[in-house]
Amino acid sequence: MPLHPVFKAGNTALITGAASGIGLAVAKLCRRYGMRLALVDRNTEALTQASSSFKDGANVKTYAMDVVKITEWSDLRAKVEMDFGQIDFLMLNAGIGLNSGWQDVEYFHKVQSPHCLFNPICQVLTYARSWTPTFSAS
Repeated sequence: MPLHPVFKAGNTALITGAASGIGLAVAKLCRRYGMRLALVDRNTEALTQASSSFKDGANVKTYAMDVVKITEWSDLRAKVEMDFGQIDFLMLNAGIGLNSGWQDVEYFHKVQSPHCLFNPICQVLTYARSWTPTFSAS
C-alpha cells in the first residue's frame, strides 16, 4: 500500500501527546519523510527531551499546553500558524494512563478527560475543524 501523500518533505504535522509513546513515534515517522513538526504536550520536561531526539532541531517547535483547556487551542493555533503557516497533518493523540481498571469510574473519567469536555472528543474535534480550511488538499 503506498504511503499517503501528506507524508512529504515540507509538510507540517501538528501532534498532541507528542512527548512520548505513539505521539513521539508518529513524530519520528513524519520527520523521516522531511516533515516540519509542531509537537504539543503538557509535560514540558518530556517535550523538551522529545524535541532533542531530532538531531538538527530545524523545523521542530514545541508547544506546552493542556489539550483539555479549550481556550488554549486559540493560542496554539496562532502560534503554529505564525511558525509554520498551514497544517497538513493533525494528530489528536493526547491522553493519560493510570494504574486502575475500567470498573473504577473516577479512573475512567481521568483517563478520558483529555478527550472529553462534557462530550467525548467532540468539542476538541469541533474546534479542530475550524482549522480544516487551512489544510492542504493534496
